[in-house]
Amino acid sequence: MDKFIADRLSEIQKQRGFSLRWLCQQTNINRHTVDKMFRGDVKSARDKIALKTILEFLQISDDEFYGRPAMQIAVRQQTSIDAASRIPLYGDIAAGIPNPKEGVPEPDEWIEPVPGIRTRGVFALRVQGLSMSPHLLPNDILYLESLDIHIGPKEGLPAPRIPFERLHGRIVAALIDGEATLKVLRVTPKLTNEDFDLHLMPINRAYPDIYITPQTDLRIQGVVLKALRDENVPVLSLVEGEANVR
Repeated sequence: MDKFIADRLSEIQKQRGFSLRWLCQQTNINRHTVDKMFRGDVKSARDKIALKTILEFLQISDDEFYGRPAMQIAVRQQTSIDAASRIPLYGDIAAGIPNPKEGVPEPDEWIEPVPGIRTRGVFALRVQGLSMSPHLLPNDILYLESLDIHIGPKEGLPAPRIPFERLHGRIVAALIDGEATLKVLRVTPKLTNEDFDLHLMPINRAYPDIYITPQTDLRIQGVVLKALRDENVPVLSLVEGEANVR
């Protein structure tokens, strides 16, 4: 048994919110084989092909599966001192028109945590732009829960709605076709049980909404928990509930 594979698949299932039955239906892999994958029982060539099929369907590369996105590597591999006392700040994020983002291998600096925000699995960003004004302004510091929820271009196949419903109305840091932006996530259920519409909405209505189409590659990297302005004055606390944007 490979505990890493079992743990990694369980982690992805929890993040994406899908059932094993749904996964079997979408990949045409029988339940016995899928259960083996989630136990880490990957030994034969056929097992390895099944695992590869699952990862390809979920649009997860080998590097992503066996490693971690750069932002999560830094968050999870903090030293014991940093993990207990500091939070990594990864520079600016566009609160405006999405900006190209190639990945962030190292934090710009380590900053002090704020009351009520844990340090494990949390990172920070600095606001750039005015699309989230007046709630968020340039140079506000955001504290975000680290996420890795991904929907790639799909051919009519609905993605699990559960992880997105949890984020409905929340301010998220997202990569859209490789470009980073900060917006409010809106989830609108469609007629079918599984399918839904997504769009990213600015608070400042002078900026356009961003609608997620079946051809869009979307990755939610974090959800905002709190924001601080000059002199460490809290300006936003969204640990619970929605952003009041309308």
